[in-house]
Amino acid sequence: MKAQILHSGFDGLRFTVQAEITPERRKELALVKAHAKEHRHDIELPFGDVLLSVTQKGGRGFTTHTGDLGAVWMFQDPEDRIPNNPGVTVDFRALGLATGGLGHAERHFRQIMEALAIPYSEHQLRVSRVDFAVDLLAPWFEPERNALVAPPGTKVTEYTGPDETVTQATGSQVTGLRAGNVDNRQLAIYDKRGEVMQKAKDGWLAIWNAERASCGQEPLDLADRLTSQVWRFELRL
Repeated sequence: MKAQILHSGFDGLRFTVQAEITPERRKELALVKAHAKEHRHDIELPFGDVLLSVTQKGGRGFTTHTGDLGAVWMFQDPEDRIPNNPGVTVDFRALGLATGGLGHAERHFRQIMEALAIPYSEHQLRVSRVDFAVDLLAPWFEPERNALVAPPGTKVTEYTGPDETVTQATGSQVTGLRAGNVDNRQLAIYDKRGEVMQKAKDGWLAIWNAERASCGQEPLDLADRLTSQVWRFELRL
């Protein structure tokens, strides 16, 4: 039995920057965040060609994002800093990494930092998390805990759905397996087809079908599990 690789690449990238937003930017973000809280939805804030969506979240700082192909940008409030925490945290979205790779992520980062006029140097950047994923078309496969080789003491969890509910019922089909701790190193194997269907993540279906088309194959019909079951193997560091 063979499996087809439909996608492989970085699925997550988060890093911090020891830098501060300017007083002017702080004032703008604080005002828009207050409006977002009042109206209970994100509010867009333009900076030249860049458009930030400012959320009502953020606690003592500001949480913004640049859409599904961009990143979540979190800024500390210079007037209410959490001691020893970095001023800027950037968490890139999976779909942007899948379609544009690290080159897209670098261009996006530099574009936003320039638009916000945040001064920084390369030595102020620190990577805090990296995820790498491989999507396999393998309808015959099912995760098997006993087949996983892991160091002694590694926590291994089976689950039965996108919400990672730990398996309790006898006879329930296993749809995922996690080993390790996300704060250190973790391997996750799970039913990506099921997640795409339940959470309407159609971008992933487009990526898979583009790979199928490049091989002269028909697009996947997610309604037919026996021909469209995609498993994701994801390493989180």
